[in-house]
Amino acid sequence: MHSVMKNQSDRRDAMLLFVGYTLCLVTPLLASPVFDPCHKYTTLDEPWRATNYTDNFNHCDSRVSWDGWYRLLYHGQTIRMPEECLRRSGCGTAGQLWMNGTHPQLQDGIVTRKICKALAWRGCCFDRGPPIQVKACPGNYYVYQFVQPNGCNYAYCADVNTISTNISPTSATVHTSTVSTNPCGDIHCTEDEVCGEVYGIYGCLCKSHHQPIPESFGLVATCHNSSCWISLSRCLLFEAGFPAQVLHLNDPGCTGTVLEGQVKFHFNNDDQKCGTVLRVNKTHFIYENSIQGTADSAEGSSPSMGLPLRCTSTAAFTFALWWATAASRTVTVSISTKPADLQTTKIISLFVVGHYSLLGIQMC
Repeated sequence: MHSVMKNQSDRRDAMLLFVGYTLCLVTPLLASPVFDPCHKYTTLDEPWRATNYTDNFNHCDSRVSWDGWYRLLYHGQTIRMPEECLRRSGCGTAGQLWMNGTHPQLQDGIVTRKICKALAWRGCCFDRGPPIQVKACPGNYYVYQFVQPNGCNYAYCADVNTISTNISPTSATVHTSTVSTNPCGDIHCTEDEVCGEVYGIYGCLCKSHHQPIPESFGLVATCHNSSCWISLSRCLLFEAGFPAQVLHLNDPGCTGTVLEGQVKFHFNNDDQKCGTVLRVNKTHFIYENSIQGTADSAEGSSPSMGLPLRCTSTAAFTFALWWATAASRTVTVSISTKPADLQTTKIISLFVVGHYSLLGIQMC
């Protein structure tokens, strides 16, 4: 900034003031993640659901708090719901629920199917349960969006005639991990999260009642001058296919820190630049960075993320200029500052040129 005086005479004392402020903004450019139930489901491996299973206990699925999508397994093997009437007792209950319709093909996407209630003494479809949604997934399995049936004792069945032994290598890998070990054993989720699987990777999913804004991943940003702190919801990131460990700023060495279910990032223009780009115009310092990463996937799909971040800082100065003589001369003084100096209030410089004094004070 320059202050100029030219060939003036008979001047009285004067003061020139410039006062400003600091403003920081984060402007994420986001694309809403595409939801695919084939990549976010709960495995339901309950052998009593088999069509050939009977005992003296009647299970009741109306007592289950169904939430989301489910994949049926039978002792770790892929199985699906029956598509035809059950003419005998089974499925570990008195009333069997079967799907009145065929399973969809991959190209069909998500479809809706009717559910029949069967009782040995009343017929195989004496009443209908609430419809459910079904989707075919790569790897020759299906996922179902189960809902609570009306009344007891009814349970969703698994048809033992459909047990699949021809499981794709990808599905077998995921499935073996599910059966032989507890993949959630070393994963520590908060009370608002639950361990689950996305793209064949296990991590923390959001509980149904914990709903930050999905489109922005629950982003909260705090900026001060050239420093910016970013916090995002770990479970929303994971549900979109991005575990915390694959994310970083422009500098791949600047990764996030997980704290209480939040993934936190920090960058500045001083000792932790992390690839920050500084742009300057006539009024602002603009600090640009981004959160990015490519997810590892056990199912061959590798989504990528690019979340641009911008912190805009407006410099704030107060300059006081006094003069007391009518001397005919020109005085030009240039004072510059760097963004890091904007954190405190201090005298930048005091210039005395002849009878002219220029006092520069930074106010921030």
